Amino acid sequence: MVGAVCKKRLPILIRKEQYELNKNYKLMENHLYQCIYDILLSDIPEPAKLPALQRHKLNIVRLHARRIEVMLDNNAEDKIEDEEPSLFHILKMVERRETRVIR
Repeated sequence: MVGAVCKKRLPILIRKEQYELNKNYKLMENHLYQCIYDILLSDIPEPAKLPALQRHKLNIVRLHARRIEVMLDNNAEDKIEDEEPSLFHILKMVERRETRVIR
């Protein structure tokens, strides 16, 4: 009984969450494009416009990169019990963390 209810409700909850995320991304993306458009129309001298435009462009690129990035297992241990905290092991922890990210 409980399994059947979960089977029906889980996809609905996932779709709702995905809809909210997509809505938030669209709002943020539209805001960043509006900021770029406002900078282009402003009376700021051309050399001062370029850094502001690049900053907003970078935010858009980050937004798109974050959207397609999925973390597989957030609770997995990155450190094995008997590891000493040396540079090699820290690099191994970072490597393990990177293997769980899908881009």
